[in-house]
Amino acid sequence: MNYGYIRLSPLLDDLENQKKSFQHLHLDDLFIDDDRTEDRFFHLVCEKLMPGDTLIIASFKSIPLGPTDLLAQFKHLTNNGVNINIADSGVIDSSTIGDLIIKMLDKFIAYEKYRVTENTQAGKAKAKGEPNFKEGRPKKYSDDEIQRALDLLKQHSYRNVEEITGISVSTLTREKKKSRTNKRRS
Repeated sequence: MNYGYIRLSPLLDDLENQKKSFQHLHLDDLFIDDDRTEDRFFHLVCEKLMPGDTLIIASFKSIPLGPTDLLAQFKHLTNNGVNINIADSGVIDSSTIGDLIIKMLDKFIAYEKYRVTENTQAGKAKAKGEPNFKEGRPKKYSDDEIQRALDLLKQHSYRNVEEITGISVSTLTREKKKSRTNKRRS
């Protein structure tokens, strides 16, 4: 059986344009996914597919999965005898060519991950050259706010200080321990 899959999105073509990409194909059923935020519907469609079925998708851009999840889903489908026809790209099946397409997708995804990692490392190296660079998460509270809260702890409970300052009990505990350690070193 041939199943069509369309995903509606404000960034993609409208429904009629996507339906046009299926005109020359015989479809037994057409699934229209109007959930723009989750991929649950796509997974439900994939679960209905049986060996010998063909999933026809208008375009790669209409698949609501990230590259790694997409590759895993395609491998799962083709290993179970389901053919995938991307209307603007071709057929991915259990043949040698289909296997080659999946391997190329796999290599492309690995390249993209490598490129993102490389760009992140280059950005960090550049930022470390800046005079005001500090690695890690920025402080939520200033030293003065922490000191004020620690002073309040002398007269109030941790919960009361949390209510007064908005600084959590765990942060107060950590900062108090840190201040004791610093006093011992001095």
